[in-house]
Amino acid sequence: MDATGGKGYNLVGGESAMTTQRVIRDIKAAYTKGQAIQIYGYSLGGKVALEVARAVNAANIPVSLLLTIDAAEGPMSALVNRTVPPNVSVNYNFYQTTPSSILSHGDYNSGSGLIFNYDLTAPNITHGNIDEATLNTSIFLLTH
Repeated sequence: MDATGGKGYNLVGGESAMTTQRVIRDIKAAYTKGQAIQIYGYSLGGKVALEVARAVNAANIPVSLLLTIDAAEGPMSALVNRTVPPNVSVNYNFYQTTPSSILSHGDYNSGSGLIFNYDLTAPNITHGNIDEATLNTSIFLLTH
C-alpha cells in the first residue's frame, strides 16, 4: 500500500485470473462511497484493468479513471474484450496495432462514458516501449 492508500499489483506469468480476483476483492473490501477509483494497466495488465472495471461495475462501484496502455494477451490480443463499462467516467486508451514477437498489440476501446482512444502505431512505437512512450502522460492523468 502506498502513502495515498492505493495498491499496486504485478502480473507474473499466468497469474492474470488470480490477480484479477484479488484486485476485485480488495476494491470491494476497501471502497467507501465517494472514493475516486483509478485503474491503470499496461499489456496483460490493461486486459486485467478492463476486467476489473467490469467486475466493480456489477458491484455499483464507480471508476473515475481507467487508463489502458496497449491492452493485450499475446497471440490472443485480438480477442481481448475492450468494452468499457458504464461505471467508468473516463477511459484513456493508448495503443499500437503492430504485433510484437509474441503477437501482443492493443486496439481501440468502446463502450460507455468518455473514451479517448489514441492510436500510436508508428515505426518507433512498439508493444515493448509504448509504456515508456506514454509514461509522462500517464503520470499526469493519474495525478490531476
